[in-house]
Amino acid sequence: NKGWMVIKIDLEKAYDRLNWSFILDTLTYIGLPQNFVDLVWACISTPLSHVLWNGEALQEFHPSQGIRQGDPLSPYFYVLCMERLFHIIEVVVSQKLWKPISLSKQGLSLSHLTFVDDLILFSKASLDQVEVIQSCLELFCKSLGQKVSLEKTRIFFSKNVDLEFFAGILNYRIMQLLFYYLGLPVRVSARSERVWQPILEKMKAKLNNWRQKNLSVGERICLIKSTLSFIPLFFLSFFRLPKKVYHAIQKLRRRFL
Repeated sequence: NKGWMVIKIDLEKAYDRLNWSFILDTLTYIGLPQNFVDLVWACISTPLSHVLWNGEALQEFHPSQGIRQGDPLSPYFYVLCMERLFHIIEVVVSQKLWKPISLSKQGLSLSHLTFVDDLILFSKASLDQVEVIQSCLELFCKSLGQKVSLEKTRIFFSKNVDLEFFAGILNYRIMQLLFYYLGLPVRVSARSERVWQPILEKMKAKLNNWRQKNLSVGERICLIKSTLSFIPLFFLSFFRLPKKVYHAIQKLRRRFL
């Protein structure tokens, strides 16, 4: 079987489930001095939390796991812990148990891509590979306190794969349509109008909200230039805007004026 598969992993409440012992072990593992590790332990273990109930703060308590979202150190702790998973993957790949995909005959082999908690895994499409990947994830999640969300995790296959065979044995949802990674569409040409549909819908929502206000022509022009025109900029930094989408955007702007 020459097919390949891509698994887009979603971890449930990634920050809230982090095991403190695993964080400290990771910091020691990478060689940080013990006084720094002790300082980190003080930072993550001493804060108190409250639960707001009907606008009133209940009795404070000490959390037993997880790191605070919004804390400037939290993303660094999380990324360092995720590096342990990547080390597991690299070991399994070196043992030739995990078979990554190749971008070309002499090109780079690709087993995973990640950005903070956005994780994508690549491998040859076979039942053995699914079992290897699941065992790696189970080992990592058990150590770190993480849990893979079966409802949000997606798996994608190349065209030469028997989907009916995998559909009966996998817990993940099999998708063959458009999906997004880091806000960008995957598996669909950027020339396709449906790729740009979320952009158009977002612009329409903005315009519908503005129409409910008594705005002058000058204020409308200002909103179009300062807000509406910036909505598609992220996509435009990667893809060329199709003519039909361009005309649709211009039509929305004219109608608002």
